[in-house]
Amino acid sequence: MELSLEILKLIFHELLTEHFDLDNHKVQGKDLHFYFEEKTEALKEFSSGIVIRLCFS
Repeated sequence: MELSLEILKLIFHELLTEHFDLDNHKVQGKDLHFYFEEKTEALKEFSSGIVIRLCFS
């Protein structure tokens, strides 16, 4: 199943699609699992300071 960015923008909040890349997705039964990778560039609001990237799961 190929997912386009336009379809993801309809499903997910704009913030998620702007600051994360879809890394992978899996279909398990009736469930659809999405895996995102954080983009490395900082938000425009924080471009003048030091940004420390934190991982989460």
